[in-house]
Amino acid sequence: MFRERNALPLLTVVAVALVATSGLVGFVAAESPTTVTETDPAVDTSTAEDVIESFRDRLSSLETVSFTETSVTEANNDTYSSTRRIVVDRESNQKRTERLGGANYDNTTTVINESSAVKYNEDENRVQEYEYNSENLLPTLAALAKESAVEYEYRGTDTVEGTDVYVLEGTPREEMTGDAETTLTVYVDIESNFPVQMKSATDGEDYSYSATVTYENVTLNEELPESTFELDVPEDATRPGEPDLPEITSYDDYDALQSNATLSVPAAELADGFTFDRASIVDGDSYTSMTVSYSNENEHVTVSVRDETFVDYSEVDRFEEVSIGNETGWYYSHEESDYGFLRWTQDDQSYSVFGEFNESELIDITASVATQ
Repeated sequence: MFRERNALPLLTVVAVALVATSGLVGFVAAESPTTVTETDPAVDTSTAEDVIESFRDRLSSLETVSFTETSVTEANNDTYSSTRRIVVDRESNQKRTERLGGANYDNTTTVINESSAVKYNEDENRVQEYEYNSENLLPTLAALAKESAVEYEYRGTDTVEGTDVYVLEGTPREEMTGDAETTLTVYVDIESNFPVQMKSATDGEDYSYSATVTYENVTLNEELPESTFELDVPEDATRPGEPDLPEITSYDDYDALQSNATLSVPAAELADGFTFDRASIVDGDSYTSMTVSYSNENEHVTVSVRDETFVDYSEVDRFEEVSIGNETGWYYSHEESDYGFLRWTQDDQSYSVFGEFNESELIDITASVATQ
């Protein structure tokens, strides 16, 4: 399965790396940032709270966004650079990324839709297609917006790259950084409340990073042409290995999903007011899987079903045994995020439920699936 990340360790963020932290380490930028003057930390408390709240609200409320991300980072005495153009439509769960330059530049464009990704290298006329499963298309911005991920202090105003900015000093939560010592500064456009630049440094026992990311040519919540997420791939493009890709079918209608699914379909309504949003079925040569997304007024939860039981979770140390009605489940909480995962086997099918919930909340939601 394709997931948008680099080859560095788990939870890699937009351009270079998050090494065992939460999306707040490894921010990067294309050239040495403009030197900014010192800011005055003696600011009105209400002003500070308003600035921080407006920044979080801006990142959380994005419907569409496009920007050019230019970056450079130093990691263990090595320097990396990257320039990308990124366009995202959160409403339709689509993303387009064009690599424009930098280390290991390969002139590729990647388009991600709800359940698939296509990556085309124009220089080599080569295309790759992947199954894709993620509702978080902007992991760095999502991490910056979460109170559970980072705490901010307002340090006043300044100017970066000719733009008037608020200066926020961020402290990643202890559980997000482990033993690493991390500093983070975010420079926020006063007019748009969108980041202009971020600088971070991380020192761990076996590694060190100092990095900056700069956003330019930013547009927010503007209507995007339908062609934005279309990728014109020549018919003669090479497909490495010509693999037999699974057939992926998306559904916005619950009745249509029920009519076409060969797996047991969870109910249209779950506990805590969650109702059906959309689903996809992946039909491969040796397996079939189904992913169903639900939401209520404030939250999202995902249920996955697969036609085989290929993992014995009792043998996996990080999973905790829990009871789901008459079924035995296996719960796991991701240490670097707020996500919980609960998996179980029922009627020769493997189920999983995941979302930003604690153990008891996830068990309550899962019980409404397992007892059907």
